[in-house]
Order: sequence, then C-alpha cells, then structure tokens
Amino acid sequence: MSPADQWYYLDGAETRGPVTALQIAQMIKAGTLAAATQVAQAGWPQWSPASAALSHLMGPSAGSS
Repeated sequence: MSPADQWYYLDGAETRGPVTALQIAQMIKAGTLAAATQVAQAGWPQWSPASAALSHLMGPSAGSS
C-alpha cells in the first residue's frame, strides 16, 4: 500500500485503518460500511463522508436515497 493510498475510517468512536480507498469502496458496496462513514487520507486535517471523499470510486448511485 502506497502512502498516497492510506485511508482511515471511523467505526463508532474508533479509528480503523490504514486501508486503501478501493477497500473502503468495496465495504460500502457490500453493505458492511455506510456511505456516510467519515474517512480521512493519511495526513488530512479533517474527516469527510466516504461518499464525498471517494465519489470517484463509488459510481453514480452513491449517496442517493
């Protein structure tokens, strides 16, 4: 895993990772992680919803209800 593709996500109050962006997208598509889960790339100062931060991996239906 390259440093540029190290992501972390919040699982309740706990930080999980590092994982790749693709792993997060796969977990969301499988239904094991919500698209609204807060994620951050290594070195980022703040968290963002996975649906926004990884929208390029999520496909056109991501975030729609």
